[in-house]
Amino acid sequence: YKRMKAHLAWMFPKPAHLARIKKQPINAIEYKPDGTQILVATGSKIYMFDPNLGEIVKKLRGPKDTVYCLAYSADGKRFASGGADNHVIIWSNTGDGVLKYPHMDSILCLAYNPVTQQLASCTASDFGLWSREQVEVNKFKVTSKILCCSWTTDGQQLALGHFDGTISIRDREGTEKLKITELKAPVWCMSWNPSRDEPYEVLAAGCWDQTLNFFHLSGKRICKRDLDFDPCSINYFNNGEYMVIAGSNKKATLWKKEGIKLCDICETSNWIWSAKPRPNDNYVAVGTEDGDVKVYQLMFSTVHGLHEDQYAYRSLMTDVVVQDLVTENHLRIRCKDYVKRIAVYKGRLAVQLPEKVYIYDIFFDENEGLMQFHIRSRIQKKIECNLLVVTSHHIILCLDRKLQLFDFKGVKEREWTMESVIRYIKVIGGPPEREALLVGLKNGVVCKIFIDNPFPIQLLKHSSAIRCLDLSLNRDKLAVVDEKSTCSVYDLKTKQYTFQERTANSVAWNSAYDDMLCYSSGTVLNIKTSNFPINQHKFKGFVVGFKASKVFGLHFVNMSTIDIPQSASLHRYIQNEDFKSAYKVACLGVTDTDWKLLAFHALMGMDFSVARKSFIRIRNYKYIDLLNKFERQLVAKNYDKNMFLAEIFAYQGKFDDASNKYIAAKNPKAAIDMLCDLQKWDKAKQIAKRIGKETGINMNDLIFKQAHLAEEDGDKKVAAELYQACGELKKAIKINGEKKWWQPLREIMNGLNVDNDRELIVQCAKYFLDGNKIEEATEGYEKLNDFESLVDLYVQANNWEQAFKLRDSHPHLAKKINLPYARWLAENDKFDQSMQAFIEAGEPEEAIKMIEILSHNAVTENQSMQ
Repeated sequence: YKRMKAHLAWMFPKPAHLARIKKQPINAIEYKPDGTQILVATGSKIYMFDPNLGEIVKKLRGPKDTVYCLAYSADGKRFASGGADNHVIIWSNTGDGVLKYPHMDSILCLAYNPVTQQLASCTASDFGLWSREQVEVNKFKVTSKILCCSWTTDGQQLALGHFDGTISIRDREGTEKLKITELKAPVWCMSWNPSRDEPYEVLAAGCWDQTLNFFHLSGKRICKRDLDFDPCSINYFNNGEYMVIAGSNKKATLWKKEGIKLCDICETSNWIWSAKPRPNDNYVAVGTEDGDVKVYQLMFSTVHGLHEDQYAYRSLMTDVVVQDLVTENHLRIRCKDYVKRIAVYKGRLAVQLPEKVYIYDIFFDENEGLMQFHIRSRIQKKIECNLLVVTSHHIILCLDRKLQLFDFKGVKEREWTMESVIRYIKVIGGPPEREALLVGLKNGVVCKIFIDNPFPIQLLKHSSAIRCLDLSLNRDKLAVVDEKSTCSVYDLKTKQYTFQERTANSVAWNSAYDDMLCYSSGTVLNIKTSNFPINQHKFKGFVVGFKASKVFGLHFVNMSTIDIPQSASLHRYIQNEDFKSAYKVACLGVTDTDWKLLAFHALMGMDFSVARKSFIRIRNYKYIDLLNKFERQLVAKNYDKNMFLAEIFAYQGKFDDASNKYIAAKNPKAAIDMLCDLQKWDKAKQIAKRIGKETGINMNDLIFKQAHLAEEDGDKKVAAELYQACGELKKAIKINGEKKWWQPLREIMNGLNVDNDRELIVQCAKYFLDGNKIEEATEGYEKLNDFESLVDLYVQANNWEQAFKLRDSHPHLAKKINLPYARWLAENDKFDQSMQAFIEAGEPEEAIKMIEILSHNAVTENQSMQ
């Protein structure tokens, strides 16, 4: 834990200047609003400095006597000076005089309006208001000397501090709106809080009765703080969160805006008349009665504590913020005093203030959904220590080589004196009131101390001073970072280091996984898992904690939580087929894709336990059912690894691999059935062709399945071809006939044998006949030698020439031909030929009947004509 430090950035006069510069009191210091220039008034001279280097940029000559005050306009274009020559001089920001106006007395204070750029100049007898728009300066008489002045943030009100202790509040026209008469001593310095976030205007006034007073704009006093010195300068900085106060105590001190003293910035050899913070930066310039100007850089180091994912840090010097780094829940504890040190451990928070120590219980209120706290105990004593640690029922103070154990009432129970200065201390857990401490010493010794045991246990002796320590989850490995920036990992059983890496500034074991640590080199975060290569990530700062997949890092004063992907470590374990370790790493936090990868590799590695848990994580119920099936087979001792792998490959869509495993399991039928279901007929046929004879698998069965599936899917043409290929000609003929695909039907018919396939030829000829495909039908009937059907075909087609040829070769078919022929002649008005054909067909009655019909028709026609 480190406190605020003030580093001297530069001073004036420098030793080299002393011979040619006569030192006179520093009456005023003023920064340009953007912080790029600093003005110093000493004697009758004004010096313009470079604020970064402390070099004199320009020395201004104009005032005829001592300069008492300086003020810069808010826009930074001009500044004003005033002093014992009774004149106010307006200067440009480059140091050129612009104008001058007089008063009757010495100018004691100046203030520019932050909004209108109106300048207030104050003396012992009056004050004036000047602006560029005015021809003359408006002046107002006062009854008491004005020692200080300050404008409100909105520029509407001007406060004047008088020698008689009164404070006058004036508007922009100079009219008095309010007089505060509570103070009875000179009001030497004052300042309005510049923050626009405050709910109301607050005036801080330093009185020479050694008090600091705060007032509302209404004139009501907010509070009063007793000082042990006369304040000569009050200035806010950091947007009004802090104040710098200096005076007769020869010190510049840092205060909270509520009037809480925090710490000293510097101590000089004489009174400090002016202490000015640099705008938007952590620099403070002080000017003393001895004529010295010193500029200090304030370095606010983080005061914080961390245990696992609970982090507590100092905020605004007097508050403590407790934060859960994982859930990001937080609470603020307002201690109303300077927070010196913080320690946190399992819901216990210890906060050291200048004169006491508070012990808090931190808990999460599930009903409210918020973190809450209450004070568990107060230790009302001033404590000096370098480090503070808290356990469940004790606090431990570290001072150089000593460790002291106190209960929460402030009673010292035990003390340990180490052989060297203590550099690092950490609570590593244990039962309440019996916790263990890990202690690193400057001589390289690492000890474990149980707080109920007076004797430290030496774990090992490192070669260099300890900077940082951490113990692994299983307490069997110790990580050390020493002052040479070397990270070493020791096996506590053998006392030998197993890993060493240079350029490390901090280290932390993963509190959720024993074989994983991280260490930082300032710009790179290194993740070391088992004996795998190091995985690196961009990172700035110090690593202070590592839990699951989250690394907690401190960069300057900011704590951040970084999500670290565990995929690299997971993949390493999977490559080594260490699925149980891979599962533990996955539980730290990986993506669904990584869980899926682990699940499938564990499944292929026959680690069903890890596979099941992984599939449950990603809610893949299909594979969970597959695992249930496998486990039932294992119970029934019906176990075949190749069959398991085949089904796994099939579930993954790796059907070629699945087929090979089915064949390896001597179950090619399962491979063929799978390929048939997938309509991968060519591959199924290849397997059947290759090993079908050995296993009794018929190729035609595969083709028939394929044809049947094609028919169900509505792909009739493919179905017909496949039925034809596997010998199911009846189905092929039916499909081609119904769809009137004549060419493939004709090809099938031509390939049929009359002796064996007579019925199929008849079926083909009938389809041709129904489709009026006479030529094809004729081929079929000729192939069958079915002359009667041929006769019917010729008659139907009125192909009398072919019919007569068939009659000539088969006289017994003459009647079957002549009778239809005679009727055809009659229908075509060839009555004489028809009569002859009826007689030849042996049907004279038909001829007579025809003559009767013709005669009747002739008589009827004649009568109609008559």
